[in-house]
Amino acid sequence: MNKQYLALACMGLCLTGLPAVGADYYQCRDAEGTMSFSDRPCPAEAETLRERASRPAEPAAPATPGSAPSDAADGVPATAEPAAAQSAEDLEGERLLLTAELRQAIAALRPLRQGMTEFFAARGRWPADLESVGVNPLAVGGSRFTRIELGAEGVIIAHLAPRLGDNRRIELDPIPAMGGHGFEWRCIANYPPEVLHDGLQRFCDSGPVAGAGLD
Repeated sequence: MNKQYLALACMGLCLTGLPAVGADYYQCRDAEGTMSFSDRPCPAEAETLRERASRPAEPAAPATPGSAPSDAADGVPATAEPAAAQSAEDLEGERLLLTAELRQAIAALRPLRQGMTEFFAARGRWPADLESVGVNPLAVGGSRFTRIELGAEGVIIAHLAPRLGDNRRIELDPIPAMGGHGFEWRCIANYPPEVLHDGLQRFCDSGPVAGAGLD
């Protein structure tokens, strides 16, 4: 899968809305050749390239009279059939969904980052709490965050919702720039590097974040 395809897929996700990671999805191509992912079936005028939709389990066949009893009937749990391994396409689709959602999560922190910069420019120090910045942390990022807090020296730490991974966080560190008259914000997230690359560029560094290791 080349970089151009990954970029198109991520752009499509950001425009069409994102299903939860691991949910059913459809890969569509419209009349102009643009590809996108969606949690809903492709429109009638678009071509469905791939879909992964849940289907109800097949009912168990009735027992045949006179047949040998099953293990479960003897009090021994029947051996379950191993679940089919996810295809490479399914795994790549889930990675694209996660990558696109992380990009949106980082973008949602922009007002908070701007408020922090303006606070420091006016007072020469970092705020002690988020309320001082004038940004409601509960309104930032929608359902993507469970908590946002401030660390030392203006560091922003965003705790991501469990659906985006267990104990996952994004950290934004202010780096002095423009001769000390401004800041550039470095992004670090405890995700593997491939999740933090959209096919064209890396949008956040991979590494341990404020008490949460990289695994």
